[in-house]
Amino acid sequence: MTKRTLDTEKHLFEPDLCMGYAALVRSGRGVLGISQNAFAAMLGVHRTTLVRLEQGSPPLKHNLLEAAQSLLADLGVKLETALSQNELGEINISELQFTIPVDSLRRVQKLLDRGGSDDDFIRQLFGEQYVPPLKAKPLRRKIKR
Repeated sequence: MTKRTLDTEKHLFEPDLCMGYAALVRSGRGVLGISQNAFAAMLGVHRTTLVRLEQGSPPLKHNLLEAAQSLLADLGVKLETALSQNELGEINISELQFTIPVDSLRRVQKLLDRGGSDDDFIRQLFGEQYVPPLKAKPLRRKIKR
């Protein structure tokens, strides 16, 4: 049996990396003051999917992680990691660094202070033409009956 790595699977199984991504999403969303419902809507997933991601319990889907990281990057939150892979193919994480620009905090807080629904918030933040990254491509295969 081969070891699972970042490159070979659709899922991330490494507990430290799952924990790191969970910390990124949870802290980035929390610092910006965005609710789980609003952030899940921005991603195009159900809130329970976001809760599972924020808990960091493996396995996590790569496309969900990439979409969440990209969405946070669009909001100004960036993640840098120090990763290494040993001879057994195991991935080790030694450092996580978050960058959250103050202007992003101000912009999001200004929109949140205006109030309104999650959909209004998303439209104000990203514009009328915004399509959640995971809305067009479901995370699960549809079963034909």
